[in-house]
Amino acid sequence: MVASRLIAGAPGADGTPRLGLHFRLAPEWHVYWKHPGDAGAPPQVAIAVGGAAGGAADGDGTAFQPEILYPAPQRFRLPGGLEALGYAGEVVYPLRLSQTAPAGSTITASVDYVACAVECIPYHDELTVTLLAAASPTEIAEDELLRKWEARLPRPVEAAGVDWRLRYRAGDAPEIELEVVSPGLPSSGGEAPSASAAGVARTAELFLEPAPGATFASPERVADPRAVRFRAAVRPEIAGKAPDPLRVAWTLTDAMARDVALAGVATVPAGGEVGASGEGSNAHADAASRRRRARGSRVPSAVIVALLALVPLTAALVLWLIPDRLPLPAGSPSWLRAAGFLAAAVLVWFAYRLGTLLPADRVGAVELSWLAVALAAQGAASTSTAARRRLWLALALLAAGAGLWAAWSPGMLSP
Repeated sequence: MVASRLIAGAPGADGTPRLGLHFRLAPEWHVYWKHPGDAGAPPQVAIAVGGAAGGAADGDGTAFQPEILYPAPQRFRLPGGLEALGYAGEVVYPLRLSQTAPAGSTITASVDYVACAVECIPYHDELTVTLLAAASPTEIAEDELLRKWEARLPRPVEAAGVDWRLRYRAGDAPEIELEVVSPGLPSSGGEAPSASAAGVARTAELFLEPAPGATFASPERVADPRAVRFRAAVRPEIAGKAPDPLRVAWTLTDAMARDVALAGVATVPAGGEVGASGEGSNAHADAASRRRRARGSRVPSAVIVALLALVPLTAALVLWLIPDRLPLPAGSPSWLRAAGFLAAAVLVWFAYRLGTLLPADRVGAVELSWLAVALAAQGAASTSTAARRRLWLALALLAAGAGLWAAWSPGMLSP
């Protein structure tokens, strides 16, 4: 399903070997980018530099981790709505070494990787290449192959001279938007984009790496004749707590020309934006103010919902506790218990409504207060003395008040 080898090109100006990890894959199989998507894993490589006869050269044979460079990837749609990011057919991962090696040295690579189609298979290969003094036809071919894939490495967006803008919209459904204007797609005024430039832009794809505290949904293209624009939902690791600020590492393919990729990393505040100048916009303060107002408008609704939820909670408790405390006609207890379960179902609906108004930790605090109310009511119903009953009821009221406070206070449980 996959063939692998280690190739060497002409050494760099400082004598450091130029190496590449070359894979050729059967149809429908692929290997992975540095962020594999929903399945798979990128390759892991350990390099050792030895002498021509197994002795030491500049290296002593001790294995070290090279830097793996990743050409622009492809996107593969998988069953179940999943996606993978990587390479099909053929790929060369350029390797950047931290030490030099003279001619005659043997380079050994210990490689662990995963190749996938519908199923995934892990592999381990031991690969070697010898650095020769004179370039043979084979070495010339390998050097050309390595240069071809080095040319597909994403270019830093700062060096590409393109206009770009990254926006971070916060709120209940946070998302980012990336806009890139290539030289063939003027951002405003001027002539319409050329057919060739527009055709390339239509094939552009955006790839996002996970961020501290969040991941991203698959980016969606936004129609815009003057720019390449993508939008992606932000998925916080903790529900309701999107990172602020958010670090976004992105790779954009085919934005300027076929097989030309751009890469950038930016840290953007919630509600703000950064761009080619590296400076944030004034939208951050305005958006933060809008979010505070929105939170303020949601808090009273959450308190009302939490307060109304005490009605079905009380009803369920009464309906469940009455049959054990009062003499009732035959058949009444089962009817009352069924009504209690109906009241509990209404309480579950109120819990769902709170989940649309509050972060998960505050919803959990409100629901814990409901549990405390139920336990206190059970304690009051099971005690035989009036003093203890009053104490239990006081604890129930205190727990209910704590739940309302958790729904009201924006700073409740904040880190």
